[in-house]
Amino acid sequence: MRRLIVLFIALWYSTISNAQSPALDQQLQKAVALMHKIQAATMATPYNCQVEYRYSNESTPAVLLDSKKGMMTVDSSRYFQFIGNTEMLHNDRYDIAVFNDDSLIYITNATAATQSARPFYNLKEMLKDSLLAGCTINSKGSTKTVRFLFHPNVSYKWVEVVADTVKMRVMTVNMVMRTSLMMNGAEPGEGYEEYALMSIRLSDYQSLKPGAIANIFDEKRFFHKTDKSLIPSAAYAGYQVFSGSPQLQ
Repeated sequence: MRRLIVLFIALWYSTISNAQSPALDQQLQKAVALMHKIQAATMATPYNCQVEYRYSNESTPAVLLDSKKGMMTVDSSRYFQFIGNTEMLHNDRYDIAVFNDDSLIYITNATAATQSARPFYNLKEMLKDSLLAGCTINSKGSTKTVRFLFHPNVSYKWVEVVADTVKMRVMTVNMVMRTSLMMNGAEPGEGYEEYALMSIRLSDYQSLKPGAIANIFDEKRFFHKTDKSLIPSAAYAGYQVFSGSPQLQ
């Protein structure tokens, strides 16, 4: 589950915003236009919300194999989330993951959103490589459900976004994907099917004032850097700090 605890929705917006292919069919153009509108509304002001990740086999969606709950705070490209017992921060300098169960802090130089989106494909690459077979759009009141469909024998069967088009908020992202994507390419073990259903549920959105979140995205909450060492902050005294970048800025 750690591999899946990423700020999918913000990264989804960033990849959607690159999908400008003139070859898109009319239905897909409508879907991308809707994503653009939601992106603009969501990125207009900082916010936080509750997040729940659910994971099951494709054939038994009601039987959860794993689930995590938490919260996330987003300000443009910066984010912080606390899911389960794992914290993740992305700012313009660093990507930081704090594994509280193991008393570990892992730090790398900040990566671009499209790189951070792994294991999820970049939508622009999906379109360029003709991995998308099409999409459907269904409406019920203020709720729209957009499902992107993929050709057979690729890593995803479909990705679905459920959004409130009055509040301009994403409520749920569902996807059916190869289980091996969540296991660093390893074959699924006993009890795991070839394809998994991943569901990300977002709720209780609250808009925030920029001044109220000034410290949330400060890496000094977690560590400080000397000439030779990475030192955990007082709040994480006793944690081991590792760098994943040869030349950490």
